[in-house]
Amino acid sequence: MAVVWLILRIVAITNAPVSVGLKTIEGSSKFLGRAFSELVEAGQDFKFRIYKHLNYGPELVKSILDDFKIAHESSQSRGTKTAVLIVKR
Repeated sequence: MAVVWLILRIVAITNAPVSVGLKTIEGSSKFLGRAFSELVEAGQDFKFRIYKHLNYGPELVKSILDDFKIAHESSQSRGTKTAVLIVKR
C-alpha cells in the first residue's frame, strides 16, 4: 500500500488532477480520523457520566453500557463494522 501512495505522490508532481485527488483523499482521511477520535472521546464521556449519575452499582451500569453497545453495533452497516475492525487493529 505504501508503494501505491509513493507512486501517486510522484505522479501528482506532474499531474494536477492526480494532485487534487490525492490532496482530497488525504484531507478526507484526516477529517474522518479526527471525527472518529471525537466519537470515541464522546463515548468515554458518556460512560463516565453513566458511572457518575447512577449510584446503583457497577452491575447495573455495566448492563446499561452493554445494552447500548449491542444496540449500537447491531445498527451499524457492514462497511462501518469493517472500518471499526480495521481501526481497532
